[in-house]
Amino acid sequence: MILRRLLYPVADSDGRVATLRTIAALLAFALGVRYTGVLVPSALALVTIAVTGVALTVLFGTLAQVLADPSRIEAFSIRSSFVPGLRALALATVALAPPLLLLASMVGDVSGEPPTSEATGVVLLFGSTATLLFFFACLYVFPALLAIATTRGSVRRAADRELLVPVLSDLSYLSRWTLGLVLLIPAMSLVTTSLQSGEVAGVLAAGGAALLWVAGARVVGDGYDMALGTRTVE
Repeated sequence: MILRRLLYPVADSDGRVATLRTIAALLAFALGVRYTGVLVPSALALVTIAVTGVALTVLFGTLAQVLADPSRIEAFSIRSSFVPGLRALALATVALAPPLLLLASMVGDVSGEPPTSEATGVVLLFGSTATLLFFFACLYVFPALLAIATTRGSVRRAADRELLVPVLSDLSYLSRWTLGLVLLIPAMSLVTTSLQSGEVAGVLAAGGAALLWVAGARVVGDGYDMALGTRTVE
């Protein structure tokens, strides 16, 4: 089953639509970021900022639909991914932004001046470890929250304990979340390449990142479905 999901972006019709849309959104986002940097402070920068925002929203929405229910992706309607994208961005802001900021702050403290005493070093070590664990805990909860919000059509209902607790405590979700995380790491490296390169390498990097993201989202989505008993192991 896992091998089939790794091939999902190219072997499944919904997967191909999601992959193409993800590539397009990534390229539009990369172009928007680059041209915004060039055009600021011109008024034309407002156009590129808008394009960047729409692309990011469609990107998040497409991956949210792949995670929760790929059959909802409409091939010729970007709007079908826009509202789920707004929900996904709202959830990411609440669930991931605080631990990311805390982690960045802790990394800055650790990489700064060396501790003046052994006690300070122990506190920094404990704090950095706790921050890292907190970040991964939020990262573990986020896909389940996103899947619930997407299927229920409401951010407010994302924290439904009757759905959330069984999913988070299920080994199927844990194992597939781990695989999804493994796919996410190289994808983020490819996204960086896509943002920095405006040539063929950037396009190829966007394609590679899209393949990994779509496959990872579907793998984690399978774990979510299996934890709720809506899908069995194939």
